[in-house]
Amino acid sequence: MLVLFLLAFFLYGYCIKRAWKVARFIKRVKRRLRRNRGGSPI
Repeated sequence: MLVLFLLAFFLYGYCIKRAWKVARFIKRVKRRLRRNRGGSPI
C-alpha cells in the first residue's frame, strides 16, 4: 500500500510540473502571437 501511495504521489507531482510547464509555454506563445498580429507571418 505504501508503494502505491508513493507512486501516486510521484505521478501527481510529475503531472503538476508538466502542466505548469505547458501553461507557461502556452502563455508565451499567446503573447508572441498577439505581438506579431500586425507583423509578417512566419
